[in-house]
Amino acid sequence: MTEADADADVDVGAPALPSDLWLLLALLACTVVAGDLAFALWMTEVRNTCPAFAEYCSQPGLFTKANQFYQLLMPGILAYVTVDFARRRRCRPLTDQVYPQAVAVIERLMTELSVRRRPALLVGRRLGVGAYVTGVPRRPYLVMGADLLVLAGKGDRQRQIFEVVVRHEIAHLQGRDLATTMAVSLLRWSNLYAGAFMIFAAYLESLSGDTTPAGLGVTLLRVVLFTLLVEMIARAWLRVREHQADLRAGSADRAGLLALVEASGGRGGTPRLMSWLRRHPLRADRIGVAFSPRLLLASSPGRLLLGAISAGALLPTLQDRFLSGEGTNTDGLILLNGGLVGAALTGYVGLSLWRHIWFAGGVSWWEVPVTALILAGGIAAGSELAIYSTIATDRTGLFRSPPTFAALLLATLLICGWLSLTGGLGLRGGTGRIPMFLAVALPAGCLAGGGVVAGLWIWAVKLRVVPLVCAEADFGDPGGLCHAGDVQRRVTEAVLATTFTGPGPVLIALVAVAAPAILLIVTRAGASR
Repeated sequence: MTEADADADVDVGAPALPSDLWLLLALLACTVVAGDLAFALWMTEVRNTCPAFAEYCSQPGLFTKANQFYQLLMPGILAYVTVDFARRRRCRPLTDQVYPQAVAVIERLMTELSVRRRPALLVGRRLGVGAYVTGVPRRPYLVMGADLLVLAGKGDRQRQIFEVVVRHEIAHLQGRDLATTMAVSLLRWSNLYAGAFMIFAAYLESLSGDTTPAGLGVTLLRVVLFTLLVEMIARAWLRVREHQADLRAGSADRAGLLALVEASGGRGGTPRLMSWLRRHPLRADRIGVAFSPRLLLASSPGRLLLGAISAGALLPTLQDRFLSGEGTNTDGLILLNGGLVGAALTGYVGLSLWRHIWFAGGVSWWEVPVTALILAGGIAAGSELAIYSTIATDRTGLFRSPPTFAALLLATLLICGWLSLTGGLGLRGGTGRIPMFLAVALPAGCLAGGGVVAGLWIWAVKLRVVPLVCAEADFGDPGGLCHAGDVQRRVTEAVLATTFTGPGPVLIALVAVAAPAILLIVTRAGASR
């Protein structure tokens, strides 16, 4: 058995280790829903900022929070239903009178693969050798091109390619890809609709004279970049989905899968950077995964960067929403916001790194600082994209200065180092230890990472806000930080004295130390048996 054959027998969906398919779907949902919710809350305040359109803005119920959130999600549902209906209108039913060999092969594969809910078979016009599944989970459709169907009646190689294509589409059905594709379509269209509406709202604001041309340009740039960020996450999810379907289809016929990928041809010269915008993986990537399925476990720097940018964008966006109320504990809400985003980011990065450790058997010494630099750069870049904040100029770009970026890099280095250490300790041995490892390491990592990001975030916010408050004499002297002396040094000392002392930080530190210790004890106990 060759190395490639041995690798094919590996279960790339190791128990309890979520694939990139689910990590990217969670990242996409968090980014879009949080952005839409923040935008919906922002729209409830429009009536206070658009006097030129007072009659429109004062319509009863138009700008309620629930109504705005509902309006942002509905375009996704309508777009999916409309596109799906239009695509099926261009098709005709597939019958065994016209393509008897193709129908016989499809029926045989459906029986062989135990497809419980068999799709209706359609022939797509101008689809050529393409194929896809569509519809809803309870009523799926398998659409194939006429040029593909005739392959079933030709030579062995052509029939082999046809069978692999059918297996690939059946894999989408058995992998519940229709349901997740509907969710992704809803999120993508909602993101595009929210971006377009935000551009319109910014235009209205410019007409009322509340913004300058430069400010309008910055807002439009943020809208475009945030919308592109979400689209890149969605397309990364689509590429991983195709890889997963390839693996299921090729599990019974590796040679047929390779023949299919080779026959696709003409797509090998796409620049790697442009491949981020593709809906389907490059031919070289598909061949690599077909020969080595474990590659799907490898940690992708690009996907980690997308997660870090999303976290950086959500920090100022959600912070503005948390602080929109009155009579609340401001410091507590800042810590809560940083802790929630930090915990989510740590979980995302941790699962990605642990899957990489499981794939590679460990991490090299240089991978930890490089990963930390990627995360720090992504968070700093994402913090510039808070497009829905009514006070965006106060809370965006908090990591531009060298001291704050250095602190951010140190925080990501600590998080990545801890995740790599626990992964190296807990992922030794068989797959049976993975559930126990995640039960110990994942909650501890989220707690520790959330605490680190929360402390960093409140420090960065106060470094930005306190000097602005000190410049306004009407606000007085918050906490005695404005009188003679270095304001930044006093803010740092105040944050260290109030945030990094007490039972909370001590508990986080104990958990961060206890988790690796527990994993080390369990690993040594297992090795001694």
